[in-house]
Amino acid sequence: MRWSLVPVLAFVACSGSLGQCSGSLGDKDAGSISVEGSGGAQFDGAIGTGGTGLDDAGVPTGSGGSSPVCPSGEGAPAPFGPCDSAGVVRSGYVCFADGTVVNWTVICCSGVWENVAPSPDAGPISCPTLRPGDRFACGSTGLTCVAGASYCYERNDPDTKENLASCEPLCAAGDCTCFCADPVSCAFRPPDAICQRDWCRCEPPRASNSLLQPGGVHVSCSLDRASTEQCARAGDSCNADAGAIYHCEGQQSFTAPNSTCVMRQYGIVCDTTWTDWCCAN
Repeated sequence: MRWSLVPVLAFVACSGSLGQCSGSLGDKDAGSISVEGSGGAQFDGAIGTGGTGLDDAGVPTGSGGSSPVCPSGEGAPAPFGPCDSAGVVRSGYVCFADGTVVNWTVICCSGVWENVAPSPDAGPISCPTLRPGDRFACGSTGLTCVAGASYCYERNDPDTKENLASCEPLCAAGDCTCFCADPVSCAFRPPDAICQRDWCRCEPPRASNSLLQPGGVHVSCSLDRASTEQCARAGDSCNADAGAIYHCEGQQSFTAPNSTCVMRQYGIVCDTTWTDWCCAN
């Protein structure tokens, strides 16, 4: 026997240590509850990843999984896009045809709905804001930068493909206008770009729960490497070790090294092409 959410939880209204709660669980919003205010305890099973779930519905609120009592189409997807109620938290679930239950939690921060990822911090969910002098994480090595003084610069090394992170001095504006016209977030070409696909993005850094942290600046860049304009043996074998791979870039990629070569694959590097050929030894 499956319980129905609508007659059991038609409306929720709370006060006191639970904050001010509101939420209509109609046919189109059967899996979400809206909670305003960040004080007090969270509504167990509706907010966060703890608790036993919405017991009356028989739907777990953990990190996912399958449940025979969660039919496809039940629940509601997470809201996305603009929002105008800062600090409002919503949680819910969606059931899929294979029985998988996807749980979600979002919060309205900086005018948009933000997904809240699981975090070791078990405190109340709220919109994080960095004050001048606050430190924030940069990259995955434990490096921290200082809000108002430095920005986190993450980029890839186009030659080694290694991901790099460093703290760089921030201009007097202290926001993304150091790099582009928008103070909050924008995409821009780096001044030393050599390829059309070299692009950067500036936005606030993200906390451990994936929420943006206004007051800090994070710049991430994706850089392509320059073409070598060469054709050379790559050292790998092909055709059951009877052949060798030649990697050719730029204008040299259009012509096979010799008449025995067969094209294996091709792609783009810095606005030009590359080709791998399998040639007889």
